[in-house]
Formats: sequence, structure tokens, C-alpha cells
Amino acid sequence: MADKKKSLSEWILKGVRFLEKDIWQIPLRELPRGKFILIKHLRILMLALRGFNEDKVSMRASALTYYTLFSIVPVVGLAFGIAKGFGLEAYLERQLAAALSGREEVLHWILSFSKSILQTTSGGVVAGVGLAILLYTIFQVMRNIELSFNDIWQVNK
Repeated sequence: MADKKKSLSEWILKGVRFLEKDIWQIPLRELPRGKFILIKHLRILMLALRGFNEDKVSMRASALTYYTLFSIVPVVGLAFGIAKGFGLEAYLERQLAAALSGREEVLHWILSFSKSILQTTSGGVVAGVGLAILLYTIFQVMRNIELSFNDIWQVNK
């Protein structure tokens, strides 16, 4: 049993070494077509995985999801405020219902919360502060999206 565990761990170590180092030493031009395609695709997969880890894509995706979820209701509230001014409130509700079909509970929650925000902030100072916070939230979401893509694509300003 100990020999099987040792041989399995050796096999795993050889596989890891092959994927990290040896795969890059193989001259592709000398390989038959099937092996050429296999090695080429393994290299592409390794580069993609390396980039995924180096760019911290899962952390960035989590952060963007967090910002997006917290900004959905204020953005919908702003959209309803604008739509109400142009008489397009019912149209916006239909569009949201179509986009969230099958998720009626989420739609109901978003609509009721955004409408209550509009009713609460319909006057004076509260509306101004609410609008300022809303615009700040929207700009922060867009800024974080831009910074994430700039980091992933290695764009320097």
C-alpha cells in the first residue's frame, strides 16, 4: 500500500513538473499532428490558468459582483425617477419584468424598494443627498469595472 501511495505521489509530481516546465521544452514541429494539437492546447490552457491566477480574476469577479448587487436598487430607483418624468414608468416595469422573467420575487423586491426610495426622497435636501449618493455609487461601480479591466489587460494610465 505504501508503494502505491509513493508511486501515485511520484506520478502526480511528474505530471505537475511536466505541465509547469517540460511542456515548454517540447519542440512542436517535430511532433505528429495529434500530439502537436494536444501539446499546443495544453500550453494554451496553462497560460490561461496562469493568467487567471496572476490577475486574481476570481477576487475581482467577487468584488464586481458585490458592487453591482449593492448598486442595482439605486440605479433602478434613478431609472424610475427619470422614466416617471417622461411618462415611461410602465414601459420600464415591463422591460424589467421581461429581463427578470422567472424571478418574480426579485423583481417585486427591486420594484418595491426602488419605488419606496423615490417616495421617501421626493423632497428637497433628502432628494439632493440621495441623488448625490446614488451618482457616487454609480461612478464607483464604473470606476471599479474600469480598474479591474485595466489591471487584467495591463493598461497603464
